[in-house]
Amino acid sequence: MNGLASQWSDPRQLIQDAADALGDEGRSLARLLLDDYPASALRPAAELLRASGLPYRALADLAAAAGFDGLAELQWRVREEQDRELRTPRQRYTARIGAGGAGPLVERAAGHEAENVRRTLRELAAGDDLERAASAIAAARARYLVGERKSHAFALLLAADLSAVLPDVHVLGDRGGRDVDALLDAGPADVAVAFGMRRYSTGTLDLVRALRGRGVPVVGVTDAPDSPLAGLSDHVLVAATASTSFTDSPTAVAATVHALSLVVAARTRGARRRLARREEAARALSVYREP
Repeated sequence: MNGLASQWSDPRQLIQDAADALGDEGRSLARLLLDDYPASALRPAAELLRASGLPYRALADLAAAAGFDGLAELQWRVREEQDRELRTPRQRYTARIGAGGAGPLVERAAGHEAENVRRTLRELAAGDDLERAASAIAAARARYLVGERKSHAFALLLAADLSAVLPDVHVLGDRGGRDVDALLDAGPADVAVAFGMRRYSTGTLDLVRALRGRGVPVVGVTDAPDSPLAGLSDHVLVAATASTSFTDSPTAVAATVHALSLVVAARTRGARRRLARREEAARALSVYREP
């Protein structure tokens, strides 16, 4: 939440109160937003403006008067209200596709994903956990990246980025021999970066507990500050995963990986030299097709 509206307030009442304060233009827009709420409030801005015949300024003024940082945040809050009423991602997806059809669903998803990324990166930048996590990764002797099932892809993504600027990057979580080797070799001079989203993998949690038992500090990338992984982590990076789909969104998690690798590279001595050597090795082995 970046505007002034309380997260516990009813968006419908906030819209109505703002409309009364803004006069005819506000009331006209409020009728459009509330006509078939919540679907009507989630219509794209261009569609709302065409229906109202008003300039974008009027829509921005209404959102601001309601206490939101623009239409995107207003619609974020409407979706959050929906999500509290519908328990599972599948229920949310079914309700939305039934209400608006398959075509508009992608357009709504685009706005929702953009808000996920904006909110996640803004909150990471406002706190100090990202800086501390990056410093721990840059200073470590070895880096162990942990993730199972869908989260294994995030571990691989971070490994690809970190390996470009750091040595000793190891991906765990496939329940193979590497997990056992890590428990033999890892210690307080190393660091683990673990990925755990709902539904939380017991294998990831067990491996993180075992690494902590070896004294390894843990960076947890997760979807909630009170998740099981957060409780096992020294540094917690939270990514928004709310979604219009039948499954939770990976977009802000990937953005968090990108932000983390960016800050790690900035904290790593010799990163530019290693990148240059990596490019030389790639050319020597013809890894990439040259234009």
